[in-house]
Amino acid sequence: AAYQYSKHHIINAEAASHQDKNLDFALNKIDDGVKDLCLKYPSMKRTTVKSGVRGTRYFIEFPIQSKNVDAFSILVAVQSVLNDNKDKGARIKNNDVFKQDDMVSYLIDYEVESTTARGAKCSGSIYIRGVKTDGYDSFKFVVEKNTDFHQVDIDIILRAYEEAFKPKMKPMGVGADKGQANQSASKFKNPLKGVLPDKEASNEQQDDSPQGVLERLGCTVFVPGVRKHELDWDYLAGYDYVKRDIEDTVLLALTHGHVYDQITQGTRMKDETNRPKCVLFEGPPGCGKTTSAKIISSQVKIPLIYMPLEAIMSKFYGESETRLAEIFEAAQAMGKSIVFIDEIDSLATSRETGLHEATRRILSTLLRKIDSFESDGEVLVICATNRKKDLDPALVSRLDLAVRFELPDSKTRSLIFQRYAKQLSQDDLLKLGDLSVNLSGRDICDICKDSERR
Repeated sequence: AAYQYSKHHIINAEAASHQDKNLDFALNKIDDGVKDLCLKYPSMKRTTVKSGVRGTRYFIEFPIQSKNVDAFSILVAVQSVLNDNKDKGARIKNNDVFKQDDMVSYLIDYEVESTTARGAKCSGSIYIRGVKTDGYDSFKFVVEKNTDFHQVDIDIILRAYEEAFKPKMKPMGVGADKGQANQSASKFKNPLKGVLPDKEASNEQQDDSPQGVLERLGCTVFVPGVRKHELDWDYLAGYDYVKRDIEDTVLLALTHGHVYDQITQGTRMKDETNRPKCVLFEGPPGCGKTTSAKIISSQVKIPLIYMPLEAIMSKFYGESETRLAEIFEAAQAMGKSIVFIDEIDSLATSRETGLHEATRRILSTLLRKIDSFESDGEVLVICATNRKKDLDPALVSRLDLAVRFELPDSKTRSLIFQRYAKQLSQDDLLKLGDLSVNLSGRDICDICKDSERR
């Protein structure tokens, strides 16, 4: 359901509190323009147009989901609008393309004259990004502006909308200037030619399931029931206090959520739940945070989506926060799932320290996604960090629980050595536990592996 477009409600404005008159004006003009297009093309499909604020920029966007989406023709159509409006200060500043596996992202940075300050220019960005598959392609068209929306911006959105959803055959009474289209196409070389595999020539079946999308985005999905993913608490030596803490909070909420609901029914005026939806695992590296998340997934039979930092970060402007949003959308489409975000401190550093604009935008997207989850919803977010003090206060305030992982004590270190060196006597294990002060579980594991190889 998360990947299907709606056939109703042309305008579905997000973040209404941030909208100003200029954005409302643009949305109304787009609504009128879409209605005109539907009269021009009676069989045209209609989709939801969304708007709101990302970071410091306004955005207007719509999804494009159909067979064989011709993203390049949309790009050419958009470029022709900019070329035709040079008298209004329209100018393409930069264009680029990003391709990873079946993911494609076009970018155009442009500027147009401001509607509020005479002689000034207003910058904007156009994104056409998505995944090409053997079934239905899933793309999104986005226009972002720093300030005001110009009529040129509205024309860009409507032209892209028309190119994306008009019937393939030429409408009655409407001519097509092929020469002009060919001229526009020649100015922007198709970067996909020779890069994307020919669908008809490829016999490989594309996995369009939420799990397939997540894996293409760089996440790892641990599915319960797969033998190599089956773990229990015996796999994590020691840490009894951590195990009890997790069992009494996280596991209880996932397996017996009605217990939380019964408590709140007796304590709160409003019928609501307090099941945790965002949990923090904090502590030094190598102390079992990731392993504990895998064990939770295995114990409650819910898929774990491991989201490494590299699955989100991109060198292209606006790409990182979009990838993050798409990962969360795919997670919700999976149903019950656990999203594990490693090194959350790299994404959610305190804004008081002076963030890079790209990181600020990622943080804003992350906070909005966490806020959008219901406490009794399908997705539990577990974040891991070894620098809680560096986290942004806005994220810390959204945490329902925090579980602290300390460096193992002498007894726990002996138990970890026993797991990897069962041939040693109890006295040897105790001695190693005493000698290995300040070593993490991962350090001990690495030492034992190195000894085995020698």
